[in-house]
Amino acid sequence: MSALQALCTRASSNRYRVRHVDGQRVARVFVITSLNRALAQSFVERNYGDPLFLSAVRLSA
Repeated sequence: MSALQALCTRASSNRYRVRHVDGQRVARVFVITSLNRALAQSFVERNYGDPLFLSAVRLSA
């Protein structure tokens, strides 16, 4: 893999720490690799339902 391919691959996917708290106050924390924050949040919402609280923070490389 060339240096340019490695750079493009690294730039196209990011890691996010997603915190999800549901209506019954059950807290979950995930580290998800996703193209953007919105996709990471929607993945967690689809799997664990509507959140009372939801945050996604991009982790540094």
